Amino acid sequence: MRHSAPKTARRHRSTVLQRLWRRVEDRSRTLWSVLRGRSLRPLIGLLRAHPWRAGILGGLCALLVWQIGTRSLPAALATSAPTAALALRLDTPSAMLEVTGSEVVALVQPPDEAANPAVPDPQTLARLKDEVARILLAEPLSGTARRLLGVLTQIEGNTADTERLMIAAVRRTLHEAPAALWLMDHYLRTKTFKDAVRYADIVARTYLELIPLVMPLLVRALDDPEGRAAVGEELAANPPWRASFFAYLPHFTTDATTPLALAQDLAKHGSPPTETELAPWLNLLLAKKLYDVAYYTWLQFLPPDELAAAGYLFNGDFAFPLTSVAFNWVLGPGSGVTVETVRQPLANGDRGLFVEFGQGRVEFGEVYQVVLLQPGTYTFSGRYKGNPLGSRGLQWRVLCYGEDKVLAASQLFNAPVPDWRNFSFTFSVPKAGCRAQRVQLHLPARIASEQFMSGVLWYGELKITRTPERRS
Repeated sequence: MRHSAPKTARRHRSTVLQRLWRRVEDRSRTLWSVLRGRSLRPLIGLLRAHPWRAGILGGLCALLVWQIGTRSLPAALATSAPTAALALRLDTPSAMLEVTGSEVVALVQPPDEAANPAVPDPQTLARLKDEVARILLAEPLSGTARRLLGVLTQIEGNTADTERLMIAAVRRTLHEAPAALWLMDHYLRTKTFKDAVRYADIVARTYLELIPLVMPLLVRALDDPEGRAAVGEELAANPPWRASFFAYLPHFTTDATTPLALAQDLAKHGSPPTETELAPWLNLLLAKKLYDVAYYTWLQFLPPDELAAAGYLFNGDFAFPLTSVAFNWVLGPGSGVTVETVRQPLANGDRGLFVEFGQGRVEFGEVYQVVLLQPGTYTFSGRYKGNPLGSRGLQWRVLCYGEDKVLAASQLFNAPVPDWRNFSFTFSVPKAGCRAQRVQLHLPARIASEQFMSGVLWYGELKITRTPERRS
């Protein structure tokens, strides 16, 4: 008796499911009868009344299915499933191109454990050339087929025919980047630099993301005076890839003087590099401790008005635009604080460094400039005002560049000063181990609670002056 209730429940569920299934079957039959009555009966009647029309219609449908199966479907599968496309139609050009192209690539790429690709047998080369020739008969405007044929002729050692076929491939379509890169490398080897740079321009304009592939070849051209002149002439025309070229240049050159010579050539063409374009290379020179080369290169390409205002500290009144060059002011990212250069209120339009803190904890970003001071004693001075509130506050300091050695630091700016007030501090540059220095505004917080700041601060008229040595 204890098991009677579960058995009754199971029987009840089974009965309910059977009823639901019967309802589904009944509704399916009803729907099919309606569709058959509405759709098939008129069609059957039409076929009986006009059998010859029905035959023509059936033939057209069969022809349509055949066209889809042998033309549209193989074309759609050509790139994703070329083998299936060829199974539907053996002479699908795009599918043949995919399959043959994979074989050709496998010929020229060595196995993982080998240094050089294996030499293919003549029968394989002849077969592949015949297949590419068939593709060209079906697709006479195919640039890819010409490039594949050029690769095969290169394997045979026929450089002249390879060059001719690669040129033809690029002429058919500028999207043939592999052919253009081959031509660029070929013309660099033969020192035909203008042609090499022309094909580099084609690749870079068509595929800007391929600049990392173009750069090693262009850097090879920079090692030769004629090649450098050809690259400079192209860059002077301000191509769309010029900014990318300067951004990648430090990663591909090992000679620090090569970019300088190129920059001088560009200046002769009336298109000198901008500070933004020079910044990656100058930062690399600083990282390699070539401080003097970096500094005097930067000075060489400054506009005349900025060069005239250059001193121990550059742009101390923030009159000139900021750049990413470390010899100008660099404002690094932070959180909970805004740092920018704006016009000072009630100061005759002079600009200043404006710091505004939010409410809460501050992650103060970098505000710094790299300077090159000779050994001696100097004074860093400026003006400030504001209403900062915090247990520590901001602080100016001077360090030896690349090291944590602090030469001197200012007071802490953590109290309200409604009117402009002067500040200064003295520091000495040692005779050794401190060729470049870093002037920095930072928040010297030692614990998390000292990162809480609020209010605003203004800085202006910053400068460094040398203190005359006392004669004994």
